[in-house]
Amino acid sequence: IFNRKTLVMTEGPPGGRSVSMSEPVRNPLHIAILASGLGAGGTEHVIAQLCHHWSSEADKVDVITFDRPIDPIFHNFPETVEMYRTNVSSGYLGTARRIVTLRRILKARKPDVLISFLTKNNLIAALATTGVRVSLICSERNNPERQGAHPLWNKLAKLLYRRADAIVCQTPNVQRCFSSSVQKKLVTIANPVPAPDVYRVQGEQRRICAVGRLTEQKGFDILIRAFGQVVQHFPSWHLDIWGEGADRSKLQSQINDLRLETHINLRGISPYPRSWVAEADIFVLSSRYEGLPNVLCEAMAAGLPVVATDCDFGPSSLVDNGRTGVLVECENSDALSAAILHLIVDTSFRNRIGNEAAQAMKHFQPSIIFRQWDELLSSLSSR
Repeated sequence: IFNRKTLVMTEGPPGGRSVSMSEPVRNPLHIAILASGLGAGGTEHVIAQLCHHWSSEADKVDVITFDRPIDPIFHNFPETVEMYRTNVSSGYLGTARRIVTLRRILKARKPDVLISFLTKNNLIAALATTGVRVSLICSERNNPERQGAHPLWNKLAKLLYRRADAIVCQTPNVQRCFSSSVQKKLVTIANPVPAPDVYRVQGEQRRICAVGRLTEQKGFDILIRAFGQVVQHFPSWHLDIWGEGADRSKLQSQINDLRLETHINLRGISPYPRSWVAEADIFVLSSRYEGLPNVLCEAMAAGLPVVATDCDFGPSSLVDNGRTGVLVECENSDALSAAILHLIVDTSFRNRIGNEAAQAMKHFQPSIIFRQWDELLSSLSSR
C-alpha cells in the first residue's frame, strides 16, 4: 500500500502500528465518501470530521448516502461538500439498486478515490466500482465476526475485498477477521477524537450515562440488570440511556418488569452531539462487541470516568484498566454492577481515572489521525 520511497511505518496510537506521522505531499483530490446515512452514529461523526479536514485542504468532497433527502443530518458538514442522498431501500432488490445508483454517480462525478464505510457498503462499493476508474478504500467499523451477516455476504466479502486498494481497520486485532489474500491491504487508523465541546456541570448529578443504538450489540439489557443491583444500594442514582433503535420496546418492558421506571430513562437521540456529557457522572459501555466505540472516546476525552466491557474489539485499545477506566468481563452483569458501585463509592478513584482518560485521548487528536488518512491517500495517488 505504501510508497516506501517516501513513507515509513512508525508507532501510532496505543493498540497497534499505523501509518507514519510525516507530512504527506499530494495534489488536491476528488474524494467520494459512501455511507448508509447521516444520523447520530459514530461513523457519521468520523465522516463529518474527515469532510471538514479535506475540504480545508482544497480537496473536492462528495458524500453519497442511501437515506432520504428529508432525513435529518445530525453532525455538521461543510457547505462545500456535495451531497447525494439517493433514497434507496435495503433488501435484495434494494441492494441491486444501490449498486446501480452508486455506479451511475461515480461515472458522472469521476472521483479519484471512493472511501466506503461499513461492511455492506464496502461490498456494494466493490461491486459498483468494478471496471470504473477509481481507487477504493474500504473502512471496517465494527466486528465482522459478530455482525450476523447472511452467509452469502460473508462469502462475498472474502471475494470482493480483493477489489479494494486499501482496507482501513480501527484496531490491529480486527485484522484477524480478514483472509490472507488481503492482509497486505490492511491499514490501522483509529477514530479522530476532537477536544471536548461539551463540559460537565459542577457538582455530583448522581447520573450514569450510556449511549448507542438500542440493539442487541450494545448490551443495554445487561446494563439494566446491573443497574438494578446498583439501585438496591444507592436508590438516589439514575441511569440515562441515549439512543434509538429496534429494541426500545423490549428494553422498556425489561425496565418495567424490574420496576425501575423511576430510575432508568430511555432518553432518545440527544438534542445535539455529545450533549449527554453535561449531566453525567459516570459513563458505561456495556457492548457485546464493537469496532472502536466513538462514544467511549468522547466520554473519556470529556474526563468522564468510564466502565467498559472488555469485548472484541476496541475498549482494551482505549482503556488502561485501573488507570484510565475500568474494564469488566463481557456479558457479566454482576461484574458490571460491582464496577459501577466501586466508582460511586470511591470518588477520588473516579476523579483520578477521569483525568487520566482525558489525557490518554490526546493520542487520538484529529491532527494525528487526519495525517494518517492523508498519507494513505498520498500512497494511492502516487501509484
